[in-house]
Amino acid sequence: MRKKCLFLLILLVFCFHTGTAEISSLSQIFLQGKGIKDLDKDNLGEKISIHIIVPDNPNAYEIAVAGDIAARANLESLVIDFTLIKKESEVKSIQDLENPILIGSNLKLIKKLKKEGKINLLQLKCDQGFISIFSYKDQQIIALVAGSGDALLRTGRSFFLRWPYLWEIWGREEGATYFSLEKDITQFLLKEGAEPEKITITAAFYEFPQTESPHQSLKRLKFNSGEIKNLIIKIDFAGKSQKEKAFQAFESLRLQHKKGLRTDILTYPGCAKLSLNLQYGGKNSLITLSRIGYPKRFLTPSYKTSYMPCTSKKF
Repeated sequence: MRKKCLFLLILLVFCFHTGTAEISSLSQIFLQGKGIKDLDKDNLGEKISIHIIVPDNPNAYEIAVAGDIAARANLESLVIDFTLIKKESEVKSIQDLENPILIGSNLKLIKKLKKEGKINLLQLKCDQGFISIFSYKDQQIIALVAGSGDALLRTGRSFFLRWPYLWEIWGREEGATYFSLEKDITQFLLKEGAEPEKITITAAFYEFPQTESPHQSLKRLKFNSGEIKNLIIKIDFAGKSQKEKAFQAFESLRLQHKKGLRTDILTYPGCAKLSLNLQYGGKNSLITLSRIGYPKRFLTPSYKTSYMPCTSKKF
């Protein structure tokens, strides 16, 4: 009887062990098999494989965005996990955590990574936010930082609560998602004879400009809100010739866009600019594609939003 129980226990451990499901691109945050695990292979997620790290004395914005991310993750899983958020002092080693998400520049680890040059934090203004994924000690880490508390909260909500959409939520079959973006890039390059080896969405930059006017009707006329300001994408190639073909294809498309040609290719209403970093053999080439048109339809006003005053006080 004891042997049978031991055999069943070993069998269960073997069946439910799924190994490391490391997130390597922002397109995989809540993807099943990455940020969410399907333990019994029924195409339904049962385990959340992310950890949200906040400072030991988090402010209201850091607490709010961490809670939003945790709630969003739990919506993807059949089993609710109330332990996703951890204070920095509760983490003995960041390497012990699977898919850590660092919240805010007040974290000691963020300051350390910045000092060591492991993470390139932009000089963010009070209305700007930035989410990125990078490698540290053979581990992928996700960081969410901003120039103010309000921008931190809005950046977190814009990315995590809208994921997998760039902005407008039109359905995963028809809407512009990180999946469809990767697919569009792949198809474009294949038609140009430049097969990509790997596509990685490494960072998303947001800006939430404010207006001096108190009138909501005038705010609706601002076209530089309701979007990703810049989406940074790394594309790896297996050969030098493939990379060169890809660069020429993107450059040709960029010039055609300026002439009003092929404007339906790699331009999205929810993203102002795509920054494409083409890599092979340790060398990279950067090219940018700006969106053609406005981020939203002129006659369709956005829902009412409230703005926090943007001060010069450092966050």
